[in-house]
Amino acid sequence: MAGLSDNEARPAPQEEPATAPQVADGIRSLHDRIDELHRLVAQRLEAEGVHAGEWLHERAGSVHPRSMLPAWRRKTQGELRWPVAATVALGIGLQVAIPGRLVLVHPAWILPAVQGALLIILIAANPHRINRQSTVMRSLSLVLAAVLSLANGWSVAQLAKTSRRATRGRRLASCSSPAPSSG
Repeated sequence: MAGLSDNEARPAPQEEPATAPQVADGIRSLHDRIDELHRLVAQRLEAEGVHAGEWLHERAGSVHPRSMLPAWRRKTQGELRWPVAATVALGIGLQVAIPGRLVLVHPAWILPAVQGALLIILIAANPHRINRQSTVMRSLSLVLAAVLSLANGWSVAQLAKTSRRATRGRRLASCSSPAPSSG
C-alpha cells in the first residue's frame, strides 16, 4: 500500500472464502487415496502370507539400523590423498611465485622446500588414501598445514601493509601538488 513504511503493520491479505473449502477437500481426497493404497498393500502382503506390520518393521531395521553410531565414531574409508596433495602443492607453488619482499623467511625458497619435503613424506607414507593416521603422520600433516597457513597469512599481511603505504603516499602526493593552472 502506498504511504506505508517497512516498520508499519500491513493488513493481512484477504483470502477468498471459496478457496479454504477447496483446499480442505483436496487434502481429504489425498488422505483417502493414501488410506486406499495402504489397504491395497496390506491385502497384497496378506495374500503372500506376510503380515504388513512385521514386514514394515523388518524393512525399517535393515534400512535404519538401531545401533547407529555417530559418523565420528564409525570406521569409514579415508579420503583420497591426491585432491589434498594437489591443493597443498598449489599453495606451495603460489608461495614460490610471490615477490621476495612478501615472504616470511629469506631466502624465499626455504619455506616452500620444507613444505614440499613434508608433502613428499606424507604422500610416500600413504599414497592412496588418508586412512592410517598414526600420531607422527597426524603431527606432520598439522605442521604442514600450519606452516603453509602461516606463510600465506604473512604474505597477505605484508601485501596489505605495502598497498596501504602506497595508497597513503599517493594521497599525500595529490594533496601537496599545486593545482593546475588554467591558462
